[in-house]
Amino acid sequence: MVSEICQLHRVSLVLHIHSLIYLLLQIRPCQGMGATTGLPFSVPLGTSFTKAHTLWMQSENEMFQVDIREWVDDGRSQCMGGVRYTFKTPNALIWSFNSGPDPVIGSDCALHLRNDGVLAFEYTPQVPNNGSSPLRAVSWQTQTAGLGVRNLSLLNDGNLVLVDAGGRIAWQSFTVLHDLFLIPAGLKFFGNMTLYDRVALYADFSTPGCYALSMGSEGSLIMFTRANKYVYHTIGVTNRSENYSVVNDTVAEYIVIRQNISFYDSRGVLLGNIPHNVLNDDPLPNATDLIGSALFKDGNLMINRPSDQNHNHHLWYYNSSINNFCAFPLVCGEYGLCNELSRSCSCPPGFRISYEMPACTATDDATQKCSCPNRYKMPTFNSTCVPADSSSSFVPISVTFPPQPSSLTVASQAECSDLCSRNSSCKAALFDSSTSSCALFPILYTMTVPSENNSSQIMLLKIIAPETSPSTSITGIIIGCVVAGLVTFVIVGILTIWRRRRLQDRHSLLAQERFLQELSKLPPRFSYKELEIATDNFSKKLGVGGFGSVYEGLLRSPAGIMKVAVKKLDQAGLATNSTMDEQFKAEVATIGSVSHVNLVSLKGFCMEKSARLLVFEFMPKGSLDRWLSEARGNYRHQYTHSSESRRQNCESPSDQTLLRKVLNWELRCRIALDTARGLEYLHHQSAEHIVHCDVKPANILLDNEFHAKVGDFGLAKLMASDRQSFAMTTLKGTRGYVAPEWLQQANITAKSDVFSYGVVLLELLTGRKCISAEHDHLATWVMKTIANESGVKANLNTATTLDLESLDTSFLQQKIMDHNLSDEDVPADVFKRMLIVALACVQSDPGERPSMAFVVQMLEDIMGVSYAQPSVRLANYSAHMATISSSDFSSFSVSRSAISSVGQRSMDAR
Repeated sequence: MVSEICQLHRVSLVLHIHSLIYLLLQIRPCQGMGATTGLPFSVPLGTSFTKAHTLWMQSENEMFQVDIREWVDDGRSQCMGGVRYTFKTPNALIWSFNSGPDPVIGSDCALHLRNDGVLAFEYTPQVPNNGSSPLRAVSWQTQTAGLGVRNLSLLNDGNLVLVDAGGRIAWQSFTVLHDLFLIPAGLKFFGNMTLYDRVALYADFSTPGCYALSMGSEGSLIMFTRANKYVYHTIGVTNRSENYSVVNDTVAEYIVIRQNISFYDSRGVLLGNIPHNVLNDDPLPNATDLIGSALFKDGNLMINRPSDQNHNHHLWYYNSSINNFCAFPLVCGEYGLCNELSRSCSCPPGFRISYEMPACTATDDATQKCSCPNRYKMPTFNSTCVPADSSSSFVPISVTFPPQPSSLTVASQAECSDLCSRNSSCKAALFDSSTSSCALFPILYTMTVPSENNSSQIMLLKIIAPETSPSTSITGIIIGCVVAGLVTFVIVGILTIWRRRRLQDRHSLLAQERFLQELSKLPPRFSYKELEIATDNFSKKLGVGGFGSVYEGLLRSPAGIMKVAVKKLDQAGLATNSTMDEQFKAEVATIGSVSHVNLVSLKGFCMEKSARLLVFEFMPKGSLDRWLSEARGNYRHQYTHSSESRRQNCESPSDQTLLRKVLNWELRCRIALDTARGLEYLHHQSAEHIVHCDVKPANILLDNEFHAKVGDFGLAKLMASDRQSFAMTTLKGTRGYVAPEWLQQANITAKSDVFSYGVVLLELLTGRKCISAEHDHLATWVMKTIANESGVKANLNTATTLDLESLDTSFLQQKIMDHNLSDEDVPADVFKRMLIVALACVQSDPGERPSMAFVVQMLEDIMGVSYAQPSVRLANYSAHMATISSSDFSSFSVSRSAISSVGQRSMDAR
């Protein structure tokens, strides 16, 4: 870390030298030949890299390069770019500039470091819009405008960073990676990341293949095929540490690969590891040696490093060792049955064997690479199975199959078959009677025949009728037309009667079924009867919200009995039934699409006739506002997964004192960081960017250890990848927490959540409500208090900068800090720095607020759990008190030196 910091500080000194080198050197790197002498490791603003450029970047240790390639496949231009290992053959990328793992369909790709500090990967789309000249499009870009970026640097560990004039990191690739082709040593591989195998489709450059690897929800590494998400192998902890606890359901949050594969929980505690299995006589690498982990074309995870003597030769240290003949998904092609004992392939009923490989073109979906081994240079299979007899459709076949995380809970084999039959994309369904689960597949590869005919797993194949001969086709058409005419006549008559009687219900049911057919990746669907039993006829109410009530329940799962919170949406108070349906679908689609340790997880749902219910994980400590309520009068017990709470039984004064004491400084810091991490995942790391739109203490829930999880996505907005904002036509947030732009009818962005989070952080620090009768809006009160102490006079027409750096820390603790906290337990400097972060979040101008990613980094730096610290630029705290409180007051801002000190002191102290 020290060497990296030194390297960053040297950037500003060598910037002009590298600019000169960049302009004068005319050395083109020899493709596939390794490192090139003279390439810069740092370039200034205004730099552009294209496929035809004479220069790329290279790290100082000559192990990593920035690369861009372009090729034509079946008349379609494609390109990719990213950071690669210099000595890999082929020169595979570690990660790509593309918005996804696959190549960009277009030409003239270029990487630009724009003058505003944004790094962007641009290209020209394949087809011009409306026949006009083709327009440039942006495949991927950083959100770093206005952060003072001065140059782009490639570090010795392969991390690509944007650095400001002071040598501070404003953005780094290691914090935003999602799609990887190699896992560098030391990188934290989280659940939102995916590793893809590589296909050498273009010269010495590689594109993603058909295999992938990611962290599963149970804390293990899962290896699956891209086309159908079929999990063919799982890698879990073998050597467990003393921190691993089955009783406490400890699961791994991420892995780090060096010599071994090490598993860590969300707190960074080592749970265990998988030891290396050295595959050569070379001694184990040193801690400083660069190691890469990749999926190979046979589907195995391999760990290796370049040899010191020959960088084109690799030394191998680990193989996931999928050794069984039938364990490889492609061994018997599509729909093939594999016999492990005889090591042979056959076809199930309704299929016939074929020795012709499927044909693919460049216009096919990239996930079909598994089915086209010759074209994409994948492992070939000798035969495959093609449909032959549709009368065998859904004939049960006994198989042995790995557990599938995407499985749904069903009551019977018939229900599983029905789910597949009603889903047009489903070609096969796996029913497991031991777990009452059903997994749907859009395409199926090799199935294993059980050694004994006692398997609990049944595969159901949907078979489409094969093509017939011309004469048979003509006869069939005639007969079909006659039958179709008669059937149509009958159906029209029935539908006419039905339409008169049940038109509205019919439309509603059809809409439900269309929606449910899209839920193949979402949690289980429960019947209303199951949830009625689980909640003891909805007898124990936890809270009441705007769209319904929340009840405590107990559900049986494969892992045992689990406590859940069941949210029952009520029709009362809603304008129409469609309003309730839209609210329900929004919550299911949004919550079910994300998974993170700091987000409340959706365990299931019910959509049965008029019943709409959501099943959440149970959070025993309830919502944060329960613990922040002022200790006066009756204490309200609030537990909810909705936007409102109701008054419960009053607690005694002694209980109030106990509750206040439990929420000490350490727990407040933990809650602040957990909440920020949850929002960071929604904004920056989920598959689609999500804006919560209602961040407040009532929507922050706590577990037994007071770890926080963000809940209630009923108002959340999905952000398309090509949009950064959306218009909010009506105000749906909560007064006191909504950002000023909501009330000004401006576009809503992720920075609106940042404002709300800043208010919550101020509540944690001060113990005050965001709005009260005695004080202004909380942010206004804090600013006024600081201004009065500093002797700064407010001016209604101008902005005023507050210098927190020179402010007495004891004053902040005395006047602003929650009086229920002890000065001895709260480091004064830490309190001040967290206050600066909170005030940075509640600035009026959304562009001046830090992103949640930066907030997380600042908090981690303050709490000493991270190494990276960005620089956050602050401008004037513009006047917005007229929109969030009843009082007019002049505007303030925090000095830039104050916010810079939030992270700089921790770095200096290391």
